[in-house]
Amino acid sequence: MKGRVTEDGLLLASGRRLPWSDVYYVDWTERGARLATAAGVVDVSRDDGEAAERVIAPWEAEREAWAREVDVQRRLDWAGVTSGTEAVSRQGWGAKVLPGCFGLFAALPFVLALLLGSPGILLGCLPLSILFAIAATFCWRGMVGPPITRDAEGLTVGERHIDWSDLRAVEGRTVRLQRQRDASYIQLLTRRGRVTVGLHYQDAAAMLAGLRRAAAERDLAVPGGESRSIFAPSMLRPGAGLLLDDDGLVIVESRRARRFPWSQLRPPVYRTAGLRLPVGGKQLWLGRYLGGDALGHAIDVHLGGDEPLVDDNGELRATVIERWLGVSPGGALRCRLSPWASWGCGALLVAFVAVLVSDVMEGHGWMQSIYTMGMLTMMLLAMLRSARSVDADAKGLSVRRGRRCEYYAWSEIKGLKRNSYEWVITTSRGDLTLSDAAKGHYKVIGIVQRLLAMRETGAALPATAPTPESALSLARMSGPEVTDRGLSVSHDE
Repeated sequence: MKGRVTEDGLLLASGRRLPWSDVYYVDWTERGARLATAAGVVDVSRDDGEAAERVIAPWEAEREAWAREVDVQRRLDWAGVTSGTEAVSRQGWGAKVLPGCFGLFAALPFVLALLLGSPGILLGCLPLSILFAIAATFCWRGMVGPPITRDAEGLTVGERHIDWSDLRAVEGRTVRLQRQRDASYIQLLTRRGRVTVGLHYQDAAAMLAGLRRAAAERDLAVPGGESRSIFAPSMLRPGAGLLLDDDGLVIVESRRARRFPWSQLRPPVYRTAGLRLPVGGKQLWLGRYLGGDALGHAIDVHLGGDEPLVDDNGELRATVIERWLGVSPGGALRCRLSPWASWGCGALLVAFVAVLVSDVMEGHGWMQSIYTMGMLTMMLLAMLRSARSVDADAKGLSVRRGRRCEYYAWSEIKGLKRNSYEWVITTSRGDLTLSDAAKGHYKVIGIVQRLLAMRETGAALPATAPTPESALSLARMSGPEVTDRGLSVSHDE
């Protein structure tokens, strides 16, 4: 959809006119600009994009002027230059392994046909070779990037130069590895288009820290407008995104914009892959939008009646945790691992052992059976190590392993790590393992991730563990004349 800017707003190619109140955001591409509007995404020229930005976001011009006037030493600090005048980031060899493997498999039939002099090998493997060649091309385009030079003037990515004044937003997307949390890629929104920096760049962490510092100092020096609306641009499609304003949420898509009033919005749900917003009968993944977590947080606070997240002592409120859990006051989120899952996995493992023995005796291919057996073995071990049930409430986790039940306050949760087919929750009293086969495990892991993130922001987590069920059982005193009853105390107390 194309259009052009006028004095009163935007004129679409179809003849429809949009006032400035229906123009939400200016997203830049390498050659022009895309406007997020009430009619969808509209392509305009670079000059029109600048004209629109002067109307709806005049502070951006002030930020550009501020970035150009900053002293050289501060800009070198943004670039992460410790000696000399520039820093060059290159990818390690790991980024080229997967595309290289696909390319090798694509070329293998040609090499065999040449060495053996058999055109039949080439013809038989040609479809598979074409498939591997396509995979190699996509992997190379997605994983292998040019060197990035950072200096006092800005960034040079391949042949594209981006001034510090062109920087609009910085987002570091993360992936959880075995024992640490690393930036998987950096997404930059600039006036020269979008830039994606992969994990395999050797100093990606230092680059991300410098870019975030540049954006933070710029925003502090020149604050944005007083508008209460929040726009989270799409990470994949320039111009598309989410707008949150006083009336509710607007989902801007390529050809349309859908509005959902506050009465139709529900609090975001925390899952292992990030925030999910229930809207329009679907779960909208906010991780696909730059600033989506902040937008989800704003929705959550508004629906909670603008209640403070922490109390006077700085501790996260129980009502807030229950809202995040999606339970009623005093309720708990339940996660269960059915014993039938372990029995079923064990039965499959035994079946594949029989298949493997049969294949070996008959001389058939058995590599696939070994691979499947290894996968089933890891799944079975994860189930055997896993807790049988986990209940999450406002105080913490109630974990049952066999006949033993343990209770952990949220403050005892120290970290979270991902292993094959399982999650490991690190506590001050040891590790808790939760299998992927447990029903609702992603909800428990999601709330643990959320609470750990809140602690990183300075909020204290509840230090009182959930009360054992035996301590809350109603006890009747014996005797015909006694009718009073109360709360019994467990034998451990």
